[in-house]
Amino acid sequence: MTPEAEHYTLDSTLETVERIEHLVLEHARRAGFCDVSLEQIALAVHETAANAVFHGNQESSEKKVSLDIQATSDQLKIVITDEGNGFDPAKIPDPLAPEEMFRERGRGVYLTRALMDEYHVSCGASGSEVTLVKYLKQPDPDREHT
Repeated sequence: MTPEAEHYTLDSTLETVERIEHLVLEHARRAGFCDVSLEQIALAVHETAANAVFHGNQESSEKKVSLDIQATSDQLKIVITDEGNGFDPAKIPDPLAPEEMFRERGRGVYLTRALMDEYHVSCGASGSEVTLVKYLKQPDPDREHT
């Protein structure tokens, strides 16, 4: 597979969250992802895009969300960037802690980390950049089908 890369700059709206999810899933399908992997990618991307729009850019019409998608023969790399003040993922409360269990929000980063193979955050003066990577698991040719 020839590496495939796309870049998008989008408004900070609820529609953008859905658009980002749709764009990434198109690339994921073409790259060979299916079934559970697609569901994992969809949820992780939805959570990350929603965080960029609502928490990062605070739905400001003056700020944008950038999306970079790169598919290779063995992985899908998604980079979602906002223009907010940044965040430190280490300072996000643990959603499994007893005092956090019944909160309505605060599980997006936790879920995304669990669903993707790699999760990286880079924050600077111009916002947060979240990189998500999912590896395409190749079938094991030595494994017998029963």
